[in-house]
Amino acid sequence: MLIIFGIPLLVSSGVMFQADLIYYLYSLILLLLFSTIPVNLGIGITIMLSGIFHVRRLKKFMVVSGFFSVIGTITLLRIIRPERFVNPELFANTKIFLSGISAPSFILLPTRWLSEAIFNFLNKNYSETLIFVSLLLLTPYVTAIFLSYIYRRYHYRGWSLLQGGGIILKDKIRHSSYISSLAKKIINSGPVQRFLPSSWGQGLTLLRKDLTYQFRDIKNVQQ
Repeated sequence: MLIIFGIPLLVSSGVMFQADLIYYLYSLILLLLFSTIPVNLGIGITIMLSGIFHVRRLKKFMVVSGFFSVIGTITLLRIIRPERFVNPELFANTKIFLSGISAPSFILLPTRWLSEAIFNFLNKNYSETLIFVSLLLLTPYVTAIFLSYIYRRYHYRGWSLLQGGGIILKDKIRHSSYISSLAKKIINSGPVQRFLPSSWGQGLTLLRKDLTYQFRDIKNVQQ
């Protein structure tokens, strides 16, 4: 969603600054790097929570956290005031709108790094651009290391704690076993094995699990 909603802004900036084709490729790569940061952090936090809370306790926790999240979201929206971005009097044209988007924010936020890396590049200020591009390259790498550690430490414990599917109806058992065997066949097929490295054991485990999810295995209803 970050990429989908960010592309129109990137294209508008390129049109306004009359950028060449290199800018669009450069900005898309930066947007992918930026999106990797919240994705890695979100997956890591989720694995940690699943390793701490049992499935029944997790339900209660999610209800309480959801309640406070709604309050926090409403408060944040009132602080940011997003309605001002669609006010025709404040943002009469694209240039004024983009100037508002590129306004300074907290220096430690990845959104600031992305904004500075893009607009400094458009303004041909390459010395400062390199600093923020380096931050956008380093932070996804660090979060990936964090995610790998969290996966090895907590994933299998959380996986066992979340096995709370309850009673499976007899007419569903055959479907569940068929889906699990189908996921294994896809993983062990020739094209997939040639594409993936032979040492990628944990990755194969995740891929097999996600394939099972997509086919809606009844045993994974709690997850």
